[in-house]
Amino acid sequence: VEPSFLRVALRRLFSLVVIRKSIYIALTAMAKLPVVFIIGASGQVGTATTKALSEKYGGKVKIRAGVRDPNVDKADSLKALSNVSLVKATMGADKLEETFKDVDALFIVTPPTEDRAELVTKTARSAKASGVKYILALSVEGASEMSDTPFGKQFTEIETNVRELGVPYGIVRLPYFLDNIFMVKESIQKHQKLSGWPIKEDKPMSAIHPKDAGLACASLLVDYENHNGKIYNLISHRLSVGEIAREFSSALGKEIEVETMTYDESRRILASIGLPQWRIDGFIAFCEQVNTQSPALNTTDLSDLERLSGEKPTTLKDYTIAVAPTFM
Repeated sequence: VEPSFLRVALRRLFSLVVIRKSIYIALTAMAKLPVVFIIGASGQVGTATTKALSEKYGGKVKIRAGVRDPNVDKADSLKALSNVSLVKATMGADKLEETFKDVDALFIVTPPTEDRAELVTKTARSAKASGVKYILALSVEGASEMSDTPFGKQFTEIETNVRELGVPYGIVRLPYFLDNIFMVKESIQKHQKLSGWPIKEDKPMSAIHPKDAGLACASLLVDYENHNGKIYNLISHRLSVGEIAREFSSALGKEIEVETMTYDESRRILASIGLPQWRIDGFIAFCEQVNTQSPALNTTDLSDLERLSGEKPTTLKDYTIAVAPTFM
């Protein structure tokens, strides 16, 4: 055999060994990536968190998005994300232990159902049985201070049960969603009025954009070992109904007035659109807390959100400009 042929053969063999070794190293690294699981991923916060994980940390963690039915339209936005595996997972179901195997950090996005405390608790217990290393639960601003209100009672139970489970945990408390403005979309479009809320025009309340919440939750889940036992208030800013109306007036180029309703009037409207009684009671209790400026809903330290997300919160002006076309 000629020496030149041997040299070529050896070079090719060496290249093959190097390629196989590189593939092995890459696959091994991927296998060791921590697994982050979001159950309730198709909702506003779940979707925003999954999107933030995909865009900012896709190469650092394996992302699993748990939804009740991966085939429904709501799951389409999750399917379009890179580095995300869609998993069929129903909160509170009996077979979640198998679903959560090899999961490192779990985010339980509390659902908008009357039995949510039970569902979250059952899900957290399944996570513990599966060996999940960290559980992040979604709660609301001032939960423990409002345990005598419908929503406060539910979320106080959730926080207590997760805290006492014996698994490293974190809790994120969220305030009013800016997207709730869509509840009065028709009033703004047809009557140029922000009507339907029994909240006084000049009373400030905490608020957040789901996108901001998603960025903060994603950061927390990736770095979960440094957030054990922590409770975070994720608040974009504090604002009043009057400020919302003024920003929409500017964005839409026409004056939007505030029409404050009584609690009874608001109850009737909410019942007429099919909202269940427990949610009506919870919403009215929330409005009462805002109107009396309850300390439970008067968080003054707004630093948690920016510190976790690493970004400035979405401003009310930017938000109204972005959604204004749908209110025309």
